[in-house]
Amino acid sequence: DGHLWHFIVGLKILKKLLTNAAFHIALDKSAKNLITEVTDLLADTDSFGIYSLKPKYPLDYDEVLIPTLLDREFPYGFSSANIGVIVLDIQAVLHVYEAVAQGKPLIERTIALCGGGFRKRPHLGVRIGSPLEHVVKDRARQDEELRFVRDSSLTGEALSDLSSPIDRTFNTIIALPEDTEREFLAFARPGFKRDSYSRTVLSALFKDSSDTFQKTCSTNLHGEERPCIFCTFCEDVCPVAIIPHHLFHYVERDVIDETLLSLK
Repeated sequence: DGHLWHFIVGLKILKKLLTNAAFHIALDKSAKNLITEVTDLLADTDSFGIYSLKPKYPLDYDEVLIPTLLDREFPYGFSSANIGVIVLDIQAVLHVYEAVAQGKPLIERTIALCGGGFRKRPHLGVRIGSPLEHVVKDRARQDEELRFVRDSSLTGEALSDLSSPIDRTFNTIIALPEDTEREFLAFARPGFKRDSYSRTVLSALFKDSSDTFQKTCSTNLHGEERPCIFCTFCEDVCPVAIIPHHLFHYVERDVIDETLLSLK
């Protein structure tokens, strides 16, 4: 694949520019063919470490990726550059190749369209400076009200002004249906389309065999807020082991500080 070869060349260009830097390549553990190809293409050098990681959210965040990959503590409230680490995504490496090998300036960005608000969810090559409206206009559903979010439905920024331009930092545009209707029989907590860590709702039992019970992503609160019972499920799935069921009590009382964040 041409893009893969461009990515490899981009890495080698960076290595020539940053001769004393150690390079670490993190790849999806399930992409076995890609891991094999990258390993073969870099077989002539030992300058790159290749790591296969389980694709678990939010592993693409610097605060989670660096401790996982390098076993180094990430400084709370700082960037990766403060500990001498630079994290680049695939597009950034490809832009290095295009700039050096092809003399092409940074004028285009590949952006993924995600979420139930789009009729189709492709990856698009978009010129930097293009208005958001031009990207989503003919691809978003017209039969329902939508909320557009940048990069992450959990931590991303809502895009309220669609006349704003695409910039070089865009990765994803997410369209979420504005859902305000209550769930049918919610008082009985059947969990028709609700994700669950334990097998206590219908979607957990039938999600692999029926489209009816597939989890959906919208702006609605799928289920009511309930008091913590210290089941410790959140601690089991937390990627950085910060004991959420313990810390949230301090957050509620506004007494959280950096010392508490180091509890594990």
